[in-house]
Order: sequence, then C-alpha cells, then structure tokens
Amino acid sequence: MTNQKVHDKLRYFPVTSFAIILGLGALTIMFDKWHHLQWIPELPYTIMMVVVTLLFFLFLTLYGIKALIAPEEVLKDFRHRTRVNFFPAISISALILSIIYMGRFPFASIGFWYVGALAHTILTFIIMARWISKDVEIHHYNPAWFIPVVGLILIPVAGTGFLPPKLMLFFYAPAFIMWIILLTIVFYRIIFYPQLPSKLMPTLFMLAAPPAVAFISYVRIHRQIDSFAFSLLIIASMFMLLMIFMHKRFKNLPFFLSWWSFTFPLGAFSIAWTVAYLLTREIAFAYPAWIFGGITILVNAVVIWHTIINIKHGNICVEED
Repeated sequence: MTNQKVHDKLRYFPVTSFAIILGLGALTIMFDKWHHLQWIPELPYTIMMVVVTLLFFLFLTLYGIKALIAPEEVLKDFRHRTRVNFFPAISISALILSIIYMGRFPFASIGFWYVGALAHTILTFIIMARWISKDVEIHHYNPAWFIPVVGLILIPVAGTGFLPPKLMLFFYAPAFIMWIILLTIVFYRIIFYPQLPSKLMPTLFMLAAPPAVAFISYVRIHRQIDSFAFSLLIIASMFMLLMIFMHKRFKNLPFFLSWWSFTFPLGAFSIAWTVAYLLTREIAFAYPAWIFGGITILVNAVVIWHTIINIKHGNICVEED
C-alpha cells in the first residue's frame, strides 16, 4: 500500500470503529462472569482481555493520527447528526476496560474508570447541549442516540468499587430519565416516519441496551435484585424478543460497521441474565444466559468475519456521506 493510500485510509478512519470495542468488550465481560460460575475455563476471557485492550489503544492511536492529519474530517464527524453519537463510544470503551480489569487488575481498572467517567460525562453534556441548541429533523433520530445515555448508566458498574454507591446515582438517575425521553422520541420516529435506512437498521438492537445495562448498574448500586431491578430485566427482554420477531428485517442487509450494533446489546443482555443467576442461583435465570450467550458468541463471530473480509476488500476507512 502506497503512502498516499495509507494517508487516505487514516483520513477516513471511522469513529464508529469504537463500536467494535463495545461489542468485544461485552463478550469479554460475559466470559469473565461465565468463568466465575465455572461454566467455561479462564482462557477465553484472558485472550479477549488482551485483544480488546490492544484494539482500544490501536483505534485510539489511529483516530489520534486522523485528528492530526485531517482535523477537518474529525470536525465533520462531530457535526454529523449520527456519527457524533459514536464519540462517547470512545469513553464507554474505557469504562468497559475498567469493568474487564476490575476483578484482577484494580489499579488499571480505577485508571480506566476515572478517565472514562470524566470523558464520558463531558462528552454527553456537550452532545446533549448540541441536541437542544441545533435544529434537528425528527427523521434524523435513530437508536444510536442512546449511546451517550448508555455510557452514563454504565459508569456505576465499576464505579461502585471506587466511590460510595449512592454517589453513582448522580450518573444513574439523570441517564435513566434521558433514556425514557429518548425512547419516546425514537419510537415516535420509527413508527410514524419512513423506515430507517439499511445502514442504521442494526442500531434497532440498541433498544435493548439501556434497560439491560440499567439492570446491571442498579444491582451494583443496591446489591440486590428487587422488583424494580427485575422489571428492568423484563423490559430488556421485551425489546430483545421484539428484535427476534423482526428478524426478517435484518436479513440480507449489506455490511456496514453498524453491524457491530448487534453485538453490544446482545452481550449486555446476556450479562444481565448471568448476573441475575449469579445473585439468585435460580436455574430459570441460567437458561436465558446460556441461550443468548451462545447467540452473542455466534453473532460476534459472524460480524468479525464480515469485518475482516471488508477490510481486505478495502471497504473500511472510506469517505462517508
């Protein structure tokens, strides 16, 4: 590859690439929980921990180079009505790494958490202010807008190990309200306006992510599964079942990096059921964890394969609309 081609690829390195970290990170956390329950050996978790860490720093470096050689492209990403919502995926990646390292490398975990929590809080308020101050047409809304909110809900998962759990409500409570508001807007857009373009169809899976992450975070804060926590798990299940009933809409979709939107919600949903079993030891909670955990592994494998094929064909790191 010539220097000019390398320059062009770096110039168009997509911020949406960090969705890969979210998907693989959720899979890694699931493997960690499954190893804790002695369902699988430790090796899959260890391998995935190394892979996710290396990919995070690789993507961070590549996007940093893009910012140096083509700052106008970064600004273009930030001004884009959809891609701007993937900037918080960078800080969410740090939070996910904090969770991954939490049980084995606490010093690394706390470093990732503080950086991720601070960066995500700042990014979220910048993006929320942009939502309010800019004119946005209703058809521009899509489930990718949940990403900043999901990150705020995710902060307490590792944060309860470093700060008093009640402090985590400063992240959890506002994010929960914002999720309900955005959910109403997104449903209105999906039902009463033209269908999402093919490129954004996989983001529909993001509907299941906020309640699944909210369940995990709530349990971390309160250290128990009460009726409210179980309700969150049921809501996440409702959205996931909705996606299953809509499976025909996802067939024959051309590949986009947005396919990674399938992976994180599935991983978070599987982790939620695994956490429920971990705390209650009721076998009824284990079955969904096994079923959707298997689906998560399969979907990740398929998406990884298509991503590699498209990288080889030069379909990644190209100019986007």
